[in-house]
Amino acid sequence: MRRRAVGPGGRIWSPVLVILPSTLLILLSPRPSPPHVSLQGEEIPGKIIRRGGEGQSFGYRCQRLRGGCRVAEDLEKVKISGKDGGNGRGAKELRKRHLNIVFIGHVDAGKSTIAGHILALTGMVDERTIEKCEKDAQARGRESWGKAYLLDTTEGERNKGKTEECGHAYFETNTTRVTILDAPGHKGYVPHMIGGASQADVGVLIISGRKGEFETGFDKGGQTREHAVLAKTAGVKRLIVCVNKLDDPSVKSSDGKWSELRYVDIKTKLLPFLKGTGWKPKDVISMPISGLLGEGLLKRVDPTICPWYKGPSLIEALENIAIPSNTDTRVILPITASIKEREGILMGKLESGTITLGDRLEILPEKKSVTVSSLAIPGGEETDKALSGEAVRVGISGVDVNSIHPGGILASPNANLTSAVKLEAVLLILDAKHVIVPGYSAVMHIHAAEVPCTVYKLTAELNRRTGEFVRRHPQFARTGMRVQAKILLDRPTVVKAYKDLGKLGRFMLRAEGKTVAVGTVLRVAKILSSDTKSKK
Repeated sequence: MRRRAVGPGGRIWSPVLVILPSTLLILLSPRPSPPHVSLQGEEIPGKIIRRGGEGQSFGYRCQRLRGGCRVAEDLEKVKISGKDGGNGRGAKELRKRHLNIVFIGHVDAGKSTIAGHILALTGMVDERTIEKCEKDAQARGRESWGKAYLLDTTEGERNKGKTEECGHAYFETNTTRVTILDAPGHKGYVPHMIGGASQADVGVLIISGRKGEFETGFDKGGQTREHAVLAKTAGVKRLIVCVNKLDDPSVKSSDGKWSELRYVDIKTKLLPFLKGTGWKPKDVISMPISGLLGEGLLKRVDPTICPWYKGPSLIEALENIAIPSNTDTRVILPITASIKEREGILMGKLESGTITLGDRLEILPEKKSVTVSSLAIPGGEETDKALSGEAVRVGISGVDVNSIHPGGILASPNANLTSAVKLEAVLLILDAKHVIVPGYSAVMHIHAAEVPCTVYKLTAELNRRTGEFVRRHPQFARTGMRVQAKILLDRPTVVKAYKDLGKLGRFMLRAEGKTVAVGTVLRVAKILSSDTKSKK
């Protein structure tokens, strides 16, 4: 059986039979092309992209991480797109486990520096890029922020010295492909943090061990508390607490060793709070690190500077974390962004199911039918199948992508999802400046959607701890109360009862620049569902 060759641009060249004047039949076929790698839609023949590249973002903005290219010496260790006729990246047996992590914590705790240092240590960016970022930081009088600039790429972020949007990048270990979501720590950008947390499996809570900084972040109004609560509500399954900056002179021992006393003091205050907000002790890991020095990130902390810690490094912990697989076969992908390129592109994390090239899916709540024309995973690698849990770019045809907005759902036609404008929910009031009464307005954050809403009726007060009924129709709700309420959304949004589908049934209410309440959906008033076109 003759094999077909792949020519430039990935086109299939069929063998051509040509009759020469000598009547000799010669089979003409182009020389087999070198392996191809797809990077941001461009074919690069003859080289395997091992690290970095002009990477396409998978969320709120583009992260341009210029990495080096080199010819692979052992193709078996490199996953290519498969356009050379091999099994390629689409073969499930070649695929590493995928993990989405979000860096959260108070502003200036060191999140971007740690994320950038991980990219450097794992070889995802080349030395020239790192040197350029460090020179830029030095020119701005922020010498220690060079690694942070690998993710804080905009002039606004570098001038202000703080992350404003949720940065995206990725790295690989021997067993795991990890997508990094670098959430902003400033309280003014909490909606971006929620967007990142809604896509994550694991939260990495960065705590500054520097004298006074942990206290500022942990006190009322600090983002350490709020981020921990929001991550849990957004569906993050595991939490790694990293106590950073223990190498700072304000807490370091006189002999140069990291202070165990400071580390234990932070854990003693933080862990009971996490338990009280719903984090189970078995789901929380803690460790000391230094984002500036890179200690405790790829390799374990040097015992000469931290003899009292014997546990794993951050990347070791990530490799060892077990995340339960989702057995739901329905395609459900909350849309975090949509862009127009040569085709319409939707981005998000595939919560369940698998997507294959050529699949017919629909976009809710608009109920628009689309065809999957391309698939790519972080780093720009093309694939023919996206698996549950992966961050993915989905190319679609059959609809104007400009009419699709973040917060919609890409789903299989039989997903039986419901769009609603009215729902009944249980609310836990966290921090309301005033009492909440019927008519109270807020913004609901549910999966990837942000929807203005109104609490139009309080139907019951519940016991804060047990959830048992206390009384009917309270006149108001204040901080610390648990209530049952009816909520009106400004526009149809895909929601489900929490007991039926947790990802689409938990939410946060924000108003006045802070998180007022977290909640779960009890029931919805159906508008239209994915198995019918008629309005209910």
